[in-house]
Amino acid sequence: MFDVWTVKTNDESATITLWKYKSGAGAGSDYTYNCHGYTFGNSQYWINGQVGDILKGDGYKEITGADKTGAKVAYWGSDIHSATVGKVVGGSVTEVTGKLGAGGMLTSTPAEQGYNGTIKYYE
Repeated sequence: MFDVWTVKTNDESATITLWKYKSGAGAGSDYTYNCHGYTFGNSQYWINGQVGDILKGDGYKEITGADKTGAKVAYWGSDIHSATVGKVVGGSVTEVTGKLGAGGMLTSTPAEQGYNGTIKYYE
C-alpha cells in the first residue's frame, strides 16, 4: 500500500520517514499526503508526526510579528496538525489551508481547522 523511505533534515539532526502511497485506499480516502506532507512535503508524502524535528532540523523559526503570509502553522495539542497561512488581514491570520488526514483539504480560519492546542507560526 505504501513505499517507505527516510530522509535527513537539512542539518542532518533528524531522520524523517516519508510514506508514498501506492494503492488500496477505500472510496473517498486520499492517502497521497496528509497535513504534514502538504505543509512540509510539497503534497507528495504522508509524514507521521515529526513536525518538531522538521522545524528544528530545517531551520524554521517561530514568527511572533504581524507578517505571517505564507508561514507554516503548527497546532501543538493532543494531536499535532500543520497547515499553511493563506491570508493575513490587519496583522491577524484570517485564512489557513491544511489537509485533514485521508480526508480533503480545508481552507478556513485557524480555529476552524478542527485541532485544539497552541497555534504557532514558522518561517
